[in-house]
Amino acid sequence: GSPAIDAGTNAGCPATDQRGATRPADGNHDATSACDIGAYETEVPIQVIPGPNGGNGPGGVGITDGSSTLELWLKGDAGAFANTSCTIAVTSGHDVACWQDQSGNNRTMTQPRSGQLPTYNAHAVNGQPALHFTEREMDYLQNNTNVALGAGDDTFTYFATWFPNVTNQAVIFEQNTTAKLPGRRAALLQINNYYGFNGESNDAHIVPYTPGTWILTSLLLNGAATNNVHIYHYGTPYTGTIDMNVQNVGTDQMLVGKKSNDSPLEYFDGDIPEIIVFSNTLSDTERILVENYLSAKYGLSLSANDLYAGDDALNGDFDLDVAGIGQYGGTQHTQA
Repeated sequence: GSPAIDAGTNAGCPATDQRGATRPADGNHDATSACDIGAYETEVPIQVIPGPNGGNGPGGVGITDGSSTLELWLKGDAGAFANTSCTIAVTSGHDVACWQDQSGNNRTMTQPRSGQLPTYNAHAVNGQPALHFTEREMDYLQNNTNVALGAGDDTFTYFATWFPNVTNQAVIFEQNTTAKLPGRRAALLQINNYYGFNGESNDAHIVPYTPGTWILTSLLLNGAATNNVHIYHYGTPYTGTIDMNVQNVGTDQMLVGKKSNDSPLEYFDGDIPEIIVFSNTLSDTERILVENYLSAKYGLSLSANDLYAGDDALNGDFDLDVAGIGQYGGTQHTQA
């Protein structure tokens, strides 16, 4: 440490420093409180400009100007509108016709059919809003012009927080073609008592779940020949294998709450507060940062790598805008 710490005299020592911290203090932990030489610290404001390895995306991962691999960011607390032109802010209990993308890529999800609109719930979970989709009303949102993943992309990451009411076969989020073709789909899908990745006859539905509970999901494809689907359910890992020679995601549509083609159309019944898409396989460090951001925001406890304690009541209950830097498993994230 600095030789100035605890090296001054207490005579004339200010009662507090310029930050308001009580003086004198035991700065070198030798059980004796003494004034530092020069009891005033200097604070110089600096501008932090996000770089390619970190920024103002979820958990500090990605940048919201369209320049990073953060391709889609849908969240209930921003960008929900009552009209398809996205100009009338929606209020709780009313229909959502536009869900604006917060990634900087302008991948807005809309629904022009007035009878098939999800409903806005301003206080769905932990005081945070969500969109409620009703299966019998065939609610969904779509984007047919500006999708998140490039054609054939087989290395990407999805995150979602969701609440399924039933154990039906239903889409939380997908990118797909309008024609039903093996391998052209990239969906986060629930099917009976399991959920996972659906690639249209190239699937890994490997995670058991319980309806009527909130779920925090991370889904990663890494492009490897085997063990290429990694799903984290509240941080607990599940691994599956699909045929990467078949997988070739199409670029016709993105949808929330519905399948792109064929019958049944797999309408979702439940709530969705947030969906995030990256066009690369995030590192373990990056994944954990995003998971902790979602965990804190929605009050959903992680079963593994729950590293953020600021959302606990005893630590101040700071739930929002969590970001971080770190190292895990040989990978680093050094800017947020």
